[in-house]
Amino acid sequence: NGVADYIITPDGINLAGNSYAFEFWMQKPDASQGTLMSFGNENLGTFSWNFTADEVVVTINDEVFSALNPVNDAHWHHWALTWSNTSQSLALYADDQLVFEQTAPALTGTGPLYFGKRNYTDDNHFHARLHDIRVWRKALTFSEIIGQMSNALTGNEMGLLGYWPVDEGKG
Repeated sequence: NGVADYIITPDGINLAGNSYAFEFWMQKPDASQGTLMSFGNENLGTFSWNFTADEVVVTINDEVFSALNPVNDAHWHHWALTWSNTSQSLALYADDQLVFEQTAPALTGTGPLYFGKRNYTDDNHFHARLHDIRVWRKALTFSEIIGQMSNALTGNEMGLLGYWPVDEGKG
């Protein structure tokens, strides 16, 4: 709810040094700001994905990657962030638009993955609705993202580390 609620995944998700991708559907109020997702230990390397009033900001081991938010409205949008260990390329997509693609370092931290707050402090909560959260231990191509973004998964797909449909309704 952006005040104190958040989701935490099991410790078993280790993305350090591996290719990865995050994807989900999100509906956020226009002015919502805060940490959408974070991972790692503040002393051993961290990852965070934040929204400011008008930007999308991804931080990996203290390196910052940002762009103007192309869909800053209260509608549902599909987001995907993917990093390839082979090309060292970090790409962010909103719906079917490339937001940015840049060279980025590998993740080095380990630990649980948080949705809705900063990983090592209890602040910067993010107000939004999430649906169909997917964490992959592989980079996704643009074609893969577009081809599967509207499809439900079985949960047994190759490279899928975590899948949370978040379709239970309220409660």
